[in-house]
Amino acid sequence: MGCALLFLHKKEKILKRYVHKETAEVMPHYGYLGSLYYFAVVRRRKGLAMATVDSRRELGGTYASYFLRPIVTISDVEDVKYVLKNIDDFPKEKLPEQVLTVIRPVFGTESVGSINNPSWHDHRSIMNKAFTNNKMFFDPLQAKSKQCIDLWKTDQPVLIGSDIQKMTLDALGSCIFGKDFDSLGGKLAGPLSAYNTIMKYLLRPYILLFPWTIQLPIPPFNNLRKCIREFDEACWHFIEETKQQLAKQIDSSNLISLMVMNGLPDQAIRDNVGVFFLAGHETTASTLSWACVMLATHQDIQTKLRNEIALKTDNFSRDITYDDLKDFTYLEYFIKETMRLYPAAPIIGGRYTLKDCLVGNWFLPKDTSLQFNLISMLQDPHTWDQPLLFDPDRWSPDRLTKEQRSCWLPFSYGPRICIGMNFSLLEQKIFLCNLLKFRKIELTQGSIVRIDPSNPIHIPDMKHIAFQFSSY
Repeated sequence: MGCALLFLHKKEKILKRYVHKETAEVMPHYGYLGSLYYFAVVRRRKGLAMATVDSRRELGGTYASYFLRPIVTISDVEDVKYVLKNIDDFPKEKLPEQVLTVIRPVFGTESVGSINNPSWHDHRSIMNKAFTNNKMFFDPLQAKSKQCIDLWKTDQPVLIGSDIQKMTLDALGSCIFGKDFDSLGGKLAGPLSAYNTIMKYLLRPYILLFPWTIQLPIPPFNNLRKCIREFDEACWHFIEETKQQLAKQIDSSNLISLMVMNGLPDQAIRDNVGVFFLAGHETTASTLSWACVMLATHQDIQTKLRNEIALKTDNFSRDITYDDLKDFTYLEYFIKETMRLYPAAPIIGGRYTLKDCLVGNWFLPKDTSLQFNLISMLQDPHTWDQPLLFDPDRWSPDRLTKEQRSCWLPFSYGPRICIGMNFSLLEQKIFLCNLLKFRKIELTQGSIVRIDPSNPIHIPDMKHIAFQFSSY
């Protein structure tokens, strides 16, 4: 008992290192046991997004907690921007060994999302070239969106979650990896199923706390290890195929080719393929899933969007073009509002303080882990009028304030802002234009709109939401 009390005392003492620069007041925090309860129970029950909003409401804009290491969460927009902008003073942290034990076999530690300068700058410069010409992505994105929507030519209720995931994955493959996965056509079923199984288990608190459980010889973990091997083999297979094409002097400017031609180590290429497999399709799939829910539950907004597109395309007598997209103002409002209310990544982390410093009003000692509460900024009632109301018109210039514009950071901020931001926005616009052209979308009776609390991505629970499509 004495050892346990001493252990708890030491952890509590660590959390009291963070003090106000003027008053020396200790930063609001969850105690060690409170932190365990929050991460293991509250976040699991409510979902990451809602638990994060509740924490801001309970503890304020900046607060501390303890999960594997002490973490300071920042919610004030200027403080968030300050940290994200200064990437050398607040570099990417090396995650605790328990986390690395779980994540390393899947996403590695050498991806552009994990490394720091000077390597990060060199690798990012190479990868930027794969995203410089959005116009070249238009035709494959158009084709993939139509292929997906064609699957919904039925009078029966449709569960669209897996179709949207497959479409965004195929779009990633065609445009960024230089390979049409054709998961919409039934291919890539093995690696995709393996990936989904991995994501189901990966960030469960008991696995992060006790990573050795993965090695237990019981059926769920036997299957998980098999899925990790299958996903790893698929990533290496994509790389080997690209090398074979380059050996045949087949011209290519896709992401994998650029990494190979510029001499990135094989392990770094493998880790980037794994990370882009996640970040390149899951977040867009989440946003499009919420967008479909918003269309189905706001018929007036659906009509207004369709009228805007019809006006530009001569009442849908022709397909949209790349140049049309810049004129769809209300569609842009709609996408921004969807990402405000339902950001795919409600909280982002992975930074630390390189030295003792001040962030806002708080003293943070060296080696403090940091994370950023984006969803609270996007739903702060002091910033947004009726923040939980879905209202695309709030983005019109006559209503939007400078403060509101400043805190819309769903793709992060600073030099390490999401490399695929423009690609994702393009994909969303093309999909929604084609959906609104061909289908009216409604919810079926009995559908339950709620967040999937088991998913680290902020996504609706698509197993309980069925859509009814009809032709115009």
